Amino acid sequence: TIRADFADSLDENAVHGSDSAENAAIEIEYFFGKDGVCPRTR
Repeated sequence: TIRADFADSLDENAVHGSDSAENAAIEIEYFFGKDGVCPRTR
């Protein structure tokens, strides 16, 4: 996995997973702003 291949430690790793959908929305807005993530469509 990406986490296993690139993690330096359990506390500092290359991949982050939010613990809830609500926290994910907060974290996404923090890094990308309100319009920073485009919807995924096919």
